[in-house]
Amino acid sequence: MKKRFNKSGQNVMGMSFGVIFSIILIIFIIVVAGIVIKTFLKTGDCARIGMFLDENDKTSFKFAVEKAWKSPGIDFDYEAKLPSSLEYVCFANFSSGINGRWEDIGEEINVYEDENLFLYPIDNSCNQPAHKIEHLNIAEITKTDNPYCIPVFNGKAVINIDKEINEGLVRIK
Repeated sequence: MKKRFNKSGQNVMGMSFGVIFSIILIIFIIVVAGIVIKTFLKTGDCARIGMFLDENDKTSFKFAVEKAWKSPGIDFDYEAKLPSSLEYVCFANFSSGINGRWEDIGEEINVYEDENLFLYPIDNSCNQPAHKIEHLNIAEITKTDNPYCIPVFNGKAVINIDKEINEGLVRIK
């Protein structure tokens, strides 16, 4: 006569292992999904920065400055759509001394000597913290505050672009 073994303990352990494995698998899938979503959001933020600076995009800041430079006289507000992780859009002139309200930012960005536009904080700028914008009267812009920074609120920065009649360069207010 064959002896029957009680397999009820195996079923309970087998079921518990299956449930635990399923829970671990669900947690793993949720974590991976979170990482993928975060990566897509970061890519969107970097795309906004790229569009802000793309000279071929008619909605970009570079294009707006170029348009102002070519006009006889103009004064308008440019609304920049940027990542909300950025705090400031700054303009700096490193051929003169750092001074004014944003002196601490100037100390951090002064490694980019040949550039005049900066996105701050540098860590949130998608490896695009500094840019050279042509046709800016950077000496006039940074006369009292060097760097001169414009705050970013809820992903938007309003930059006043101004060029008086017969002026050669564009000013930012």
